[in-house]
Amino acid sequence: MRTTFPDGSYEGITAYDANDNVLTRRTRAGATLTSTYDALDRLVTYRMPRVSGGDLVTTTAYDLAGQVTGVGNSDGFALLYTYDAAGRQTSEAETIPGLSGTKTLSYQYDAGGNRTRLTWPDGWYVGYAYDALGRMVEAKESGTLLLASYAYDPLSRLTAQTAGNGGTRSLAYNLTGDLLSLAQGWSGGGVTYTQTYTAARQLSSLQLSNPAFAFAPPSSGSTIAYAPANALNQYQSLTPMGGGAVSLAYDANGNLTGDGRSCTRGYSPSRRRFFAPASAVMTPRSVRTSCSVRSARCHRLRRFFTIEGRLCGGWRNPAASSSP
Repeated sequence: MRTTFPDGSYEGITAYDANDNVLTRRTRAGATLTSTYDALDRLVTYRMPRVSGGDLVTTTAYDLAGQVTGVGNSDGFALLYTYDAAGRQTSEAETIPGLSGTKTLSYQYDAGGNRTRLTWPDGWYVGYAYDALGRMVEAKESGTLLLASYAYDPLSRLTAQTAGNGGTRSLAYNLTGDLLSLAQGWSGGGVTYTQTYTAARQLSSLQLSNPAFAFAPPSSGSTIAYAPANALNQYQSLTPMGGGAVSLAYDANGNLTGDGRSCTRGYSPSRRRFFAPASAVMTPRSVRTSCSVRSARCHRLRRFFTIEGRLCGGWRNPAASSSP
């Protein structure tokens, strides 16, 4: 299978095995991505060229139940997984070259298979409680500090949520399950959204109790202007609202690499994206210079990505706020 672009460049699959698994793939920029599989057609190795030269090889291992037990690459990054007898993941251990030790997340479950505890490498954890129907009703930090509580109606629709910082949210529905109102409250304020529907269940009106939260359309002339597209249907420049024209840049695979701002975009040969300041020197083997820090779950859980676009680590930021 091959796709040819207007400028003559092309990409496509260049080889399959006897079971129709993709063995090699050519990118539009000319890089070759290679995969191997085991007797059960599971991906075992994945090889791709480095941005800086040479190849990066990623290997995946499985247990007898077909669950992934480990993922590692030729740079020494590794993720190891364990499971209980019911096939539920009980731990995730991350090893990052250049950083000391292995960072392990662990999980606990109740008899119904609900996750009741998530523990971070430093021992900090969140506990989760459920009702008889398996619906989460409470989340607590280290077993004591309330992060959030939840309430449901007989149809298991969320009707109330209370955050540990006092914030609240209430929801009401009609008989057909359409959301009628959403009330949000916090210290010193709040807003309620009320909706009505037609007989065909189409939204017909939306009212707000606090006009400060009403949508205000942009003023006349507040638009983004684009230059004509080239033969590859790529815009070469744009003029943002209230600013001057900025140039757009693309790589040989057609990925956007620059938009005139200080943060440029880069991609691995397999088109996984990473970010870097325009002035940064990217070093694929260096975690500190080639990783972008992404935060998840209220900036508590930090995750790191290599320049090749692969997850290479993650743990909680101890200095982060404890508010949900």
